[in-house]
Amino acid sequence: MAFLYGISDYPYLQKLKGDMSSTAFPRAAVSGFAFLGLCLLVALSATRTVDWYSQTLACSVVAPWLDVLAFLVSLLGNPIITGGLAMVLALWGWQSRGKPGLVPLLLFVGVAIEAVLKYALPHPGPPPEFSHPLTLPPILQMMTAPLQLHLNTPYSFPSGHMLRTTFLVGLFCAYRPRWRWVGWVVLGAMACTRLYLNSHWLSDVGGGLLLGLSLTAVAVGIEESRPVLANRDVSQGMATEPSTNPSG
Repeated sequence: MAFLYGISDYPYLQKLKGDMSSTAFPRAAVSGFAFLGLCLLVALSATRTVDWYSQTLACSVVAPWLDVLAFLVSLLGNPIITGGLAMVLALWGWQSRGKPGLVPLLLFVGVAIEAVLKYALPHPGPPPEFSHPLTLPPILQMMTAPLQLHLNTPYSFPSGHMLRTTFLVGLFCAYRPRWRWVGWVVLGAMACTRLYLNSHWLSDVGGGLLLGLSLTAVAVGIEESRPVLANRDVSQGMATEPSTNPSG
C-alpha cells in the first residue's frame, strides 16, 4: 500500500513538478540514445569480450545460499508480478489523476520492444557451460511454480527482468527520492541474479536498465505535464478575467 501511495500522491506530484518536468524528457532522450547505441554494439558483437568475462566471473561464485537469494530476488522481476503491479498502479492512477495516471502501462510498451528485439537482434544467450544446478528447498519450488512463466525466444537482448524492475523501481523513486538508494540496491541485486542464474549477458542487463530508465523518464514527463498545463491555464484565466468591482 505504501508503494501505491508513493506513486499516486498527487499533492507530492504538484510539489515536484518544477523539479522534474523540465528534465524528464531530456533524460528520456539521453537514456534512449544510449540504449540505441548499446543495441548497435550488440548487433556488431562488440560486447562479446565483456560479456564472456563477466559471465566467467559470475559463475565462479556459487553457493547454496546464493542460489536461494538469487531465486527470490529474481521473483521481483517476474512478468506476472510486475505486470499485475503495473495494472494495479494504472487503475489507482486513473481513479486519482485521470489519463496521466495510466503511465504505469508504459511497462507493456517496454515489454513489446523487448519481444521484438529478442526476435530481431541476433544475440544468443549465455551457453549452458556457464550454468550450475540450483540448490533450492522443494517447498520453495512448489510455492513459486505458478509464477514460473518462461517464454523461449531465439535471442536474449534485452533482459526483461531488468527492464520491468527498473521501470517500476524508477517510477517509485522519482516521487520518493529519499528511497532512491534502496532502488539502486534492488537494481544491483537484480542485475547480479541475471548473471548468477546464467539468464543473461551483461549487455542484456545493461539494455534492460537503459530501456527501463527511458520509459521511466517518459512516464515522469507525462505525469508532470498535466499539473503544469493546468496551473498555466488557471493563471491565464485569472489574468484575463474582467474585474467585477464597480468603478468610482
